[in-house]
Amino acid sequence: MTPAWAVLRVLLVVIRPRGWRLTGFRLVTADKHYTTTYGDKSLEHGSTYNRVRIQVELERSDPTAFWKLTTPLYLAVLIATSTFLVSSHREELATAERLEGLHSRLGVLGGGLFVVVLNMQQADTVITSAVGLTLIDRLHLTTLVFLLLAVAGTVLSWRWTTRGGSIVRAERVSHRGAWAGLAAYALACGGLVLLAAWR
Repeated sequence: MTPAWAVLRVLLVVIRPRGWRLTGFRLVTADKHYTTTYGDKSLEHGSTYNRVRIQVELERSDPTAFWKLTTPLYLAVLIATSTFLVSSHREELATAERLEGLHSRLGVLGGGLFVVVLNMQQADTVITSAVGLTLIDRLHLTTLVFLLLAVAGTVLSWRWTTRGGSIVRAERVSHRGAWAGLAAYALACGGLVLLAAWR
């Protein structure tokens, strides 16, 4: 048995992280240059030593973990989008009732932001990656941007209508913005997933 396979066996039997499957293993040698001579006066410009790196490739053993972590995001986006699609420009609704609808929309969007932040913290405990942004992190950030833009759109619509702007026009813009935002969100998330799959 080669030393590489011995190390692999130790990884498989002893270390084996829960919820992960080992899919690849490599030992890579490389020279590392240090600026210090470590007290060796025969060296003038630092020292170079060999080093061995162990590269381990892991894959989630449970493919549903991704869906468990991202389903709340997609539901928050769908619920937020639906608040823009509810029509309230019927003639019998007074301006106060229409503005109350905008306040309700802000409440739903605030709840969506809360759900995404809590889910992001839950994902951090499940994934435990301290280096860089993971796919799950990027999806959460994309969702937060979507919801913050929805809040900004709601506030702008509210200001427009309280200053005498056309409520019908504000709702028309809200409807179109909701569909455009949902399409952009779906494309962004799909692009992030495809990009992560090809890496």
